[in-house]
Amino acid sequence: MNRFKWNNHIYFGDDSNYFKKKKFKNQEIISEQTFKRVQTNYLRYREKIDDFNRKQVTKLRKKIISLRNSTKKTVIDLFCGCGGLSLGFERAEFDVILAIDNDFSACQTYAFNFKNSAVLCLDLTNPEANPAFLTEELNLGNLNVDLVIGSPPCQGFSLIARSKIRSLIENNIWDDPELINGDINYKKDRNWLYNDPRNILYKKFLNYVNFFKPLIFLMENVPGMKSYNKIIQQIRLDFEDVGYSIQEKILNSVDFNVPQKRKRLFIIGVDCNGKEVASIRNNHILQPQKRSGNKSSYPPIFKYPNKTSKYRLLNEGIITVRDAIGDLNQITLSGEKLAYYIKGIKSEYVKLIRRNLKEKKLFNFVPRKTVERDKKIFQFLKEGDKYKNLPKLIRNFYSQQSHIKDNEILDNFIDETITECMPYGDGKKFGDKLKRLIWDQPSWTVVAHIHKDGYMYIHPEQDRTICVREAARLQSFPDDFVFKSSRTNQFKHVGNAVPPLMSQVLAYHLLDFIKDILKL
Repeated sequence: MNRFKWNNHIYFGDDSNYFKKKKFKNQEIISEQTFKRVQTNYLRYREKIDDFNRKQVTKLRKKIISLRNSTKKTVIDLFCGCGGLSLGFERAEFDVILAIDNDFSACQTYAFNFKNSAVLCLDLTNPEANPAFLTEELNLGNLNVDLVIGSPPCQGFSLIARSKIRSLIENNIWDDPELINGDINYKKDRNWLYNDPRNILYKKFLNYVNFFKPLIFLMENVPGMKSYNKIIQQIRLDFEDVGYSIQEKILNSVDFNVPQKRKRLFIIGVDCNGKEVASIRNNHILQPQKRSGNKSSYPPIFKYPNKTSKYRLLNEGIITVRDAIGDLNQITLSGEKLAYYIKGIKSEYVKLIRRNLKEKKLFNFVPRKTVERDKKIFQFLKEGDKYKNLPKLIRNFYSQQSHIKDNEILDNFIDETITECMPYGDGKKFGDKLKRLIWDQPSWTVVAHIHKDGYMYIHPEQDRTICVREAARLQSFPDDFVFKSSRTNQFKHVGNAVPPLMSQVLAYHLLDFIKDILKL
């Protein structure tokens, strides 16, 4: 049976029969009326995706024809999300011919912003997304690909995920019997997360690399992956088996004009089979060359960029939160037709971000509504403060619903409308749950969790969390890049993306690397 996903629920079945894997509102059995409504909604959703994909396939076929007269290096972007990697490579003069992701809303954003690239909404874990089947089914012919890039999800290696999974294990909720039964000591064995199916999606990426045989591939992931030797060794072996030599390095986006401290692992592989490459590579034949000691000089070593890279777009040092969003006016819930920019305030970074904006309207600039309780809490947070920095009296009041009176800290603070219990206790476990950004420093990492709430990204001055556009600027997305779908999805797409300015520097260095390879 095919496996489909709708509204975060998993279904098994064909086009006329769907069986729900998860409970519906905590009920084992749902009514026939509810089932039919869910089924109808799902079918409509599938129709939208199918119609979207048909249009994109037509676009892809036209794109392939146009490649005959192009000298640009071609790219396929897997697990593309909204297109952070693609944007950097496109601006570095690569031609992104195809992108694939299973998130329909992300694909809609991608299609809106990349007019010259095709994007397919496909789940790469499905057999239908196999590259051989896909190219034959779509009648794509011989598609020459110079680079395969992408960000296979490996959320299990992130610090947040590891902490959460440990908690599930300790409470006997995690579904790995070896861990639950104590056969594996998860505190000592650092490789136990290999059993998390989310952590081996790189093999779907590997399938595309093996099929298209690009000269180079680039795979991005969380830095936590590098801590697990078993995974890195397995990745190395898997790619060596299909003829690629890999090297990896952790880079920090703050070194590449991004106003954010964001460390990411980049794995680069080079085809080392010595086979004749595609005609777009000028018909060079890559022959291994011998050094002393019988060591081959091919493939060459890629020199990762650093903060002194000549391809950094700005000569400034660290880009701060003020540099990124300081020109934006105060915003309200009234909509997107406000005077967005403060006159006279325009950093070099802002000039770069606003460079291609053709109209005065700024998109994705409506903030979340902040409840009165949170507004009052935010007032006690200075720049850089976290929840644990709140006055103890305030934390106690919210964690224990203490009715403390006649205290100057709580004067004009406690009222009849604020009786909720603050869910973060004394701050020992969730000490950074609330966090106010600092004007004159880069932001901390913008993560996908921001789609659930923005409490780790409170505006440096205003008592509210940042909006989508402000988060996008911290990720170095330009103002003319428009995020589609719901605001929740927009935040998720921003948090999951590779910063475009970072990927652009990498792309330029890879372009130089390709030119050097072709000279061998």
